[in-house]
Amino acid sequence: MHKQFAAGLVTLSLGVLGSCSNDTGTLNENEAGSSESGDGGAAQAGGPVTGGLGGTVGPGGEAGDEGNSSAGAPPIDELGDQAGAGGEPPGVGGVGNTPTVRIATFNIQNFGPTKLSRPEVMAELVEIVRGYPFVAVQEISDVNQKVPFGFLEMINSDGASYEMLLSPRSGLESDDKTYQEQYAFYYDATVISAQSEGQLYDDSPNDFFVREPYVARFEVLDGGFTFVAITVHTQPDGAVAEIGHLEDVVNWAKDEFPDEDDFIVLGDLNAGCSYASPAELDALELRTSDYVWIVPDGADTNLAMSMCAYDRVILTASTSTNYAGAWGVDASFTSTMVSDHWPVWAEFWAVER
Repeated sequence: MHKQFAAGLVTLSLGVLGSCSNDTGTLNENEAGSSESGDGGAAQAGGPVTGGLGGTVGPGGEAGDEGNSSAGAPPIDELGDQAGAGGEPPGVGGVGNTPTVRIATFNIQNFGPTKLSRPEVMAELVEIVRGYPFVAVQEISDVNQKVPFGFLEMINSDGASYEMLLSPRSGLESDDKTYQEQYAFYYDATVISAQSEGQLYDDSPNDFFVREPYVARFEVLDGGFTFVAITVHTQPDGAVAEIGHLEDVVNWAKDEFPDEDDFIVLGDLNAGCSYASPAELDALELRTSDYVWIVPDGADTNLAMSMCAYDRVILTASTSTNYAGAWGVDASFTSTMVSDHWPVWAEFWAVER
């Protein structure tokens, strides 16, 4: 088991408080957020934080239907069922007595102060995140950071014990400033612990990414499965090139965590429709036998009429031994007020394999 890093938990006392296909490069909620003040802005991004409300949420629920994807042979081009679509996804399940854990990614479109001010929307987002012990969130757009911290408090308002790793604002290069967003890893601390402080990939030597990927290591407490999560929101018009350079990020992460052999890339890769064709993706090193693409090219991860597999979960080949064979698109809402993306998830064995 890896030594857990020592970091102070920040206790919060907050009051209640563009889409991948519409990435125009404007600040939108970033600008709107800058006019609001909030306690969240005083906390530093990079370490784990907790809502400070106490209580625990234990594992429970049944495993969902398995999709047709299988580990070991990338990429997966047959859709079959979108496992979990329209259903209520349990966060922790299992086959027989063997525990599993579901890891999800969710682009919460333009997640800024306006969305935070809509109680019915926030209630739905809270229920979605509570359904998983781990969720990588993209497209947080609030310069004062009131949104990610306020969301954490809402998640924990029923006594849950979620914590958060919050990235600095991405888009650090001078030509990327108008695309700045934040990432967050929300995780149930009774199920998963952070084993490192999160960090943005240092993209300054080459400027491969408009928004630098965010990287951190975690451990499943009941079983010991450890993994490094790499989340990114690619710029649509440069999606293929950015997806190709994710292999550089994986190799960098391997150097950062030399004792780790499980790496999971997940996020809004814009890896579909007009932004990235299967043929273009197949030409990338990220589609060789060294990687396993869990969400197939024919999946539909967005609410638009077109079926586009924008959101993906990609494993290094060594991680496939811990993949439990189930993935899904959580199409549990129909309102674009919530987001124009659905969460996608993959299920992993909790015991290190």
